[in-house]
Amino acid sequence: MPFTNIWDDTFPADTELANLIGANLRQLRLDIQQRMGAISGLSTSMPAFGSDAQPTNWTGLLYFATDTGHIFQWSGSAWVDVTTDFLGSTTPLNFSTAGGLIFNTNTTLVQANLGNWGQFAAANVVVTLPALSGTTKGQTFTIIPSGYSGVVQCAGADTIVGYGGISGTSISIFADESVIIASNGSAWYVVHDGWAPLALTPNRVTLSSAVSLSTSTLTTILSTSVTFPTRPGKYRADVRYSMWCVVNSNVVAACVQDTTNSFQFAACERNSQGAGYECLAASEISNNVYNAGATATFVLSAICNFGGQSVEPGSTTYFGTNFSGAPTFLSVTPVLAG
Repeated sequence: MPFTNIWDDTFPADTELANLIGANLRQLRLDIQQRMGAISGLSTSMPAFGSDAQPTNWTGLLYFATDTGHIFQWSGSAWVDVTTDFLGSTTPLNFSTAGGLIFNTNTTLVQANLGNWGQFAAANVVVTLPALSGTTKGQTFTIIPSGYSGVVQCAGADTIVGYGGISGTSISIFADESVIIASNGSAWYVVHDGWAPLALTPNRVTLSSAVSLSTSTLTTILSTSVTFPTRPGKYRADVRYSMWCVVNSNVVAACVQDTTNSFQFAACERNSQGAGYECLAASEISNNVYNAGATATFVLSAICNFGGQSVEPGSTTYFGTNFSGAPTFLSVTPVLAG
């Protein structure tokens, strides 16, 4: 960007007429304003310090290119890009818009495959990356989600670095996982690791016939075995139930128990103050967590303080068809732990 006046350290001369001091001061203000306003802008509009009388006096001044994000420094004769001195060495990741690769069998990638993506289409497939010696910084390969797990391994003694700095010669990629692997010239790095949405289905059972309750006897009403997803992570149990009861006198209570791990959830109690009908309903997301692939049995149990009571399959006997779609049930849904 040119300036109105050349900056000259020898101007004005000592012999300058005194009546020109006003004009000279106004010119100085203009020169300062223009140069202060020129320390940032488009990369094509950097200040033209080379046309000043003493360009080396500007040595070290910085210019910030707002369109590219780069930082430049005046060397005394030219602008030098010093962005990496501030931000470190950065290399844009390289991606391709070419069609992807489908891995049905073990596959060795070549340099031309970099920037592309692939997808496992069979179980236990191994994909071998090209040798790092032939790559440039920023070259990538992407595994997109599928219903299959697989392995990506390095060529020879090359290494791949995952999150937390853990390195090795291969990584396992699980079903529904997406991974972007990038070369920095000396190692492969996992720069993205994500998951497709996980569909979590309730394990729901309903009562088919009435269950009698004896005085002060904990009685099993319903049970279900739950296997948590195998996708790596920690899970909690979202436990819910509703239970229709015929009560004789006073108290009936219910609770869900994880009998595999001795946990209890969602306790609920009702006091009828005499004979009648009750509906107990409660829910809780477990405080304890479950490992991926774990299996546990959840049991809905009830207890009363006076015999002759029962848990019924539904409410039809007492409230007609108003709640016919709301049976006695137990539902347990695995959810990802936050």
